[in-house]
Amino acid sequence: MILSMSQLKPEDIDPEEREEFVIMLTAPLLIEDKIMTLEEAVNYYEEKVSQEPENPSYIIGLAHIFDLSKRAEDAVPLMETALRLEPQAMDPYLWLGDWYYHKKDSQKAFNYYQDLYQLIESGEGIHYILDGSPEKFVESFFEGFIGLAKHLKKPLPPDLNKWLKESEV
Repeated sequence: MILSMSQLKPEDIDPEEREEFVIMLTAPLLIEDKIMTLEEAVNYYEEKVSQEPENPSYIIGLAHIFDLSKRAEDAVPLMETALRLEPQAMDPYLWLGDWYYHKKDSQKAFNYYQDLYQLIESGEGIHYILDGSPEKFVESFFEGFIGLAKHLKKPLPPDLNKWLKESEV
């Protein structure tokens, strides 16, 4: 489990200064009940992954730490590996969807979001990195998925259309 020690939200920071603050806001980290810097967290997860290369929890943890360390490119193959090892892991679908969305590959992002939606609907998803509540994770995902579907002019699943109508009321 990775938890940020910060209570600030990104929207609380001036957008022009946000890049500087991201690393400061996420360090120190609480990992396995121990406070660590980003460098210590990278070392911790790299060691764990080398000891247990098939453990999706450690792979996802390392990917998230790489992302926090501004090494997101290094996180992509880790998230893909985690999905291969644990197809029910929800975190990689969301992370990869967000990654491809920010890289302007809307179709690939939509595919990851759609896969995540199906996993959530099946009730079989596993949430490895709990930074906030599971409800917040799902709510955040739905907002992004709906926005991207509208942008791509893709039909939404009927259940999601119902959720959208309820949220507009």
